[in-house]
Amino acid sequence: KVFCTVFCPRSKSFTMCCSNAASLVALLCSVAVVVSTITHDGCVVNSDGAMQCEALAGAQLVQRGKLAQPAEFRTPFFDVDTCAAQGPEHGRFALAVSYAGVFPEDLLPHVLKMRAYGGWADVIILTTAQDAKRLSKEQQTALSINKVQLMLTDQIMPPELTDQCDLQDLVGLHVLALEGYDGVALYSHDAEPRGDIRPILKCAAAGHLITANPGIDERSTGIDFVAARPDPRLFSVALGIASRLANGKNCGMDLLESLVGTSSNPAVQLALAEAGSTQAVGIDPCIWNYRAGVFCGEHFDISRVRVQRGVASGDVLQLRSPLSLLAREPTFGFWFPVFNQASSVLRVVGSVRKHYPDSPILLVGDGGVVNFAPVCERPKYKCAFEQMTPENSRWNPHSWFKRMREGTQKLGTDYVIYLEPDVEVRHRHKIHPEHDAGGVFDNFNPSFGQPAIDYLERKGRERNPDFRILWTHFGLTGGSYFRSEAILDAFALEHINKLDYVGLEANMHEPAWSSDLAMHLALSARGWEVYPWKECAQNFLDAPKDEAGKRKFAALWPALNEGAAFEHNHKEHYNDHLDKEDEKLLAGIPYGPPDVTCHGCVWYDWDNHLLPIPSGAPLPLNEQDRFDWVPPSLTQP
Repeated sequence: KVFCTVFCPRSKSFTMCCSNAASLVALLCSVAVVVSTITHDGCVVNSDGAMQCEALAGAQLVQRGKLAQPAEFRTPFFDVDTCAAQGPEHGRFALAVSYAGVFPEDLLPHVLKMRAYGGWADVIILTTAQDAKRLSKEQQTALSINKVQLMLTDQIMPPELTDQCDLQDLVGLHVLALEGYDGVALYSHDAEPRGDIRPILKCAAAGHLITANPGIDERSTGIDFVAARPDPRLFSVALGIASRLANGKNCGMDLLESLVGTSSNPAVQLALAEAGSTQAVGIDPCIWNYRAGVFCGEHFDISRVRVQRGVASGDVLQLRSPLSLLAREPTFGFWFPVFNQASSVLRVVGSVRKHYPDSPILLVGDGGVVNFAPVCERPKYKCAFEQMTPENSRWNPHSWFKRMREGTQKLGTDYVIYLEPDVEVRHRHKIHPEHDAGGVFDNFNPSFGQPAIDYLERKGRERNPDFRILWTHFGLTGGSYFRSEAILDAFALEHINKLDYVGLEANMHEPAWSSDLAMHLALSARGWEVYPWKECAQNFLDAPKDEAGKRKFAALWPALNEGAAFEHNHKEHYNDHLDKEDEKLLAGIPYGPPDVTCHGCVWYDWDNHLLPIPSGAPLPLNEQDRFDWVPPSLTQP
């Protein structure tokens, strides 16, 4: 009480200051004066150039963010990757951004990269209930499609602070109170992940309150980044500090710097421990929150950047696609199951060859009477053709997986793009794959339900302990890409036979056998990530023709994308005429086995032997691989 009476002002905040536990009071009342750049001898350089060397009651001096530290005075930053090893192997994590006021048209321009480099983390937008009403229907649809959660903060917003600090900072500060998560990180909405950011979340979950000093850039005045193991008590501590700082837009930045700068004080350490954090640390902003400027030096290795904010200017930073930082560009091959649609098949192959002159193309005949081998020798096509025994693979998953896996091995490329006769190839893709597989944004198709999600995530975590399904529709149609490594693993016989197609068909009905959904199920059951690709679009026959109408339509149905490299559903070309040379070279196939037309009727056993056609799907041998299996721990009293 004496401590509180001496240091806490008799004001609105006095009651709040004294109502917390003694350790929290110690923190709120022992915050050091925020000063400018710290020199190596413990003195400080104020913004007017004056030196100040007082110990300030023994509290560690705090770096003010307006001046960049010279390299010779720079404090070593906390090692995030080493710290991450102390975090939970499996946990629930979230990446958040905050908004206050008017929302930009593109809320999360880098949401796909947040998914790719944040792995299994939830993506959350924090805002107020009043501002949430400003979201257009199209923006709400975009959030739903991208599985972005909207969380409102009004119910815990302290009214007395809304006039003292920037509202967006206060909204973002609520990330510290997101219960149910092991680790959370708040980034600016323009933060673009460039590498693995999961270590940030794991390190935060290990009990560290993490900041990346925004003072490397004069334009940074608010909360650019903070990560923590969320706890309402930590949120209360932060609000208490915020209430004691100067008014204005610098409030958020000063708050974070005060937390890190005073964390060596025993009272502060105790308070942080009470709030669930063992230590407040600062990490290298050049790696984890880069913004173009001179702080990192002109010789800084840009390949180390994990997160970039804003747009690079000048020659300070010339970031490329993450894939282009590798020793070589990835290679792409094309796998094309065909039947009797000769003209449309050759139209697609010719377009691919035009835009991918060196990529291998493999045509695989599933029955039918057309032999494409002679015409494949023409330079304009330069493809290979194999005729397979009729099995109606597109509706029989075991047959499909076997043939696509064999085709992937023959192509020998890093990625495989799956083709269909109704695909239009407009140009070479410009957006590299960011997941393990991706196709159309088919939110017009039904979503598979929670039982299927639970089953697939349970199976997927056997290989990838942190796996979560990102996309719950079909989508893997013509124009989709696949990481070859994922195909070779997920479509291997020992893994396919562990899939319970009896249970999947009972839950999802006949679509479970369709190739575009069956591939998603098999990949997810092995923990490979499937998410739509912006280079794969859908031709909507009912789409508006005017530009304004197209934009509104695309906001609801993102599969309408005139800039995509591949567009599915161009069946108008099925009756195109062949040129005379192609017609001469297309040879018929001698009479063979009759075509198969049944669905879900072609299956292989554990020894890769074809079962009689038709047959029912074999059950997995292991009880734990069954769709309806429940862990004993959940059934025992």
